[in-house]
Amino acid sequence: MKSKITLLAILLLSWGSFAQAQGHDCPCVDKETLAINQAYHEGALGLDSAVVDRLQNAELIAMVNAASYDHQAKLKELNAISINAGIPFKPSDLSQGFSARASKSAILMKGQSGDDLDHAYLDFRANELQRLLTAFDTYFITDVTTPTMKAWVKPERARLMEQYNAIRTLQQKIMGFVAISN
Repeated sequence: MKSKITLLAILLLSWGSFAQAQGHDCPCVDKETLAINQAYHEGALGLDSAVVDRLQNAELIAMVNAASYDHQAKLKELNAISINAGIPFKPSDLSQGFSARASKSAILMKGQSGDDLDHAYLDFRANELQRLLTAFDTYFITDVTTPTMKAWVKPERARLMEQYNAIRTLQQKIMGFVAISN
């Protein structure tokens, strides 16, 4: 289990280096944010090792984990941008209930396990990303006027949508595995 977590951490760091090389690095991600995300990532919302064993798709798993990894950093960035631009964006509205321990406990309290838990957990991530995409559409696509912001918003939204689609694809793979197993 520990070796699998280490492998995921390496994959995640590799993905981050690739994203930075592609110009997707978030300028506000400081050491504090990275430390928070690392603890968050290694905690209750880490992908179950059984899912990793079943899927054996490192690239897709890295993308899905990246969606979780930069969510908190993105909220921090959006908050700073909204303050500077005078846009009425409230990250607290997005992050309500987005506690790793609380969300994991809520899922476990439903008595779910195995593939049901995997699916519910990924659904939770996808829903949070969907809310973030909605915030982009509501406050940024329509309200941003500066050239710098216009150049940032659309590519960033496209990247978030790619992560959202990756999670949904992963869910389909899990459900396909269940169907074959049964």
